[in-house]
Amino acid sequence: MLLLVSVIFFFDGMQGYLQGPIREIGLQSKASCYTLICYYCVGVPLACYLALKKEMGVVGLQIGVGIAITAQFSSYLWVLHGTNWQTIAD
Repeated sequence: MLLLVSVIFFFDGMQGYLQGPIREIGLQSKASCYTLICYYCVGVPLACYLALKKEMGVVGLQIGVGIAITAQFSSYLWVLHGTNWQTIAD
């Protein structure tokens, strides 16, 4: 369980780090839409499914939340990668 939580904390820290540039360039609304999708459409249903239907308990809850956080991190990277930095610099 400790290894799983440490991986989740890594991605949680990275997505927290990426919130700074997203906030600075004014893409909060786009990022918040991805956050809602990652948590409420992916993370919560998956965590409930794994914990209750597959009877994995707390480990299933953590896996669901971990996948949601990893998806959020990936979406933040996608937002920053698709940004035209030259336009922002000008």
